[in-house]
Amino acid sequence: MPHDYKKRPAARKKRAPARRKSDHSLPCWAWFISGIVLSAAVVFIIAKVQPQWLTTAGVVAQKPTLPVQPPRPVPQQPKGPSYSFYTVLPEMEVAVPPEVLKPTAEKSTQKSGLYQLQLASYRNRPDAAKMEASLALIGISARIEKVAINDKTYYRVRSGPYPREQAYGLHMRLRDHGVESLILKVRKNEG
Repeated sequence: MPHDYKKRPAARKKRAPARRKSDHSLPCWAWFISGIVLSAAVVFIIAKVQPQWLTTAGVVAQKPTLPVQPPRPVPQQPKGPSYSFYTVLPEMEVAVPPEVLKPTAEKSTQKSGLYQLQLASYRNRPDAAKMEASLALIGISARIEKVAINDKTYYRVRSGPYPREQAYGLHMRLRDHGVESLILKVRKNEG
């Protein structure tokens, strides 16, 4: 005869006895401090024993001694001002922030000069040529200028000269393509 297990009362579960905290166990902070003390003791013992591990059969290597030479007197250079800004300042370029170049309605009252964009500066020519080629793909003509600064050679990728409004427009176009550029005012002696 079939038995209906669904209607059967549930078996009572036996509860596990509650765990009692033993009185002889240490608190966790005591275990933590004892671990630190034990670690410090191991480090101290290793530091004491380690020099014995490094020597080979009790032989200690001797450092070679060199004869001490008396220091040579340094010749005094003539005292006087040694200013380098007379040569450095003409070589410096002034970066013009793009906000200054925004086109304004007052074109007649402002002087319009020529500006060029410096798109990159590299230490080797192949990188500069690669940048120049990528600019040509987006329709921007650029040139590479070789410059020596502090006895180091740099290859600058530049475009221009442009009138003020055109330089600003090109700067914004380059920014849209992910290329940061500096807008530089062309000096009178440059061409």
